[in-house]
Amino acid sequence: MRRLIALLSLQVISGLLLVPLTLVLTIVVFWHVYLILQNKTTIEYHEGVRAMWLVEKGGYLYSHPYDLGAYENMISVLGPHIFCWVCPTSEQIGSGLRFRAGVDKLAGISF
Repeated sequence: MRRLIALLSLQVISGLLLVPLTLVLTIVVFWHVYLILQNKTTIEYHEGVRAMWLVEKGGYLYSHPYDLGAYENMISVLGPHIFCWVCPTSEQIGSGLRFRAGVDKLAGISF
């Protein structure tokens, strides 16, 4: 009987730990997917909030300079091979010193 109670209490404690951890990890995954789709880092996101406020205060529309569109953003972050997106490798596009910007995409410049 004591083993049954100990096993049941261990399962309850494990369940109580599992639910918040799952919730937090789900939120973190969706946050990073959002950042990848916008082609931003966390710092660029927080700087962009202020920049957007300042630009819209002046009556203009704000767009992130490195946002190339969802598909191009995913390629620039995860690599050109779609089948490797589940487990990205170190194969990168470019030198890592210069990155495509939205203006480059409009001008047709490639790297």
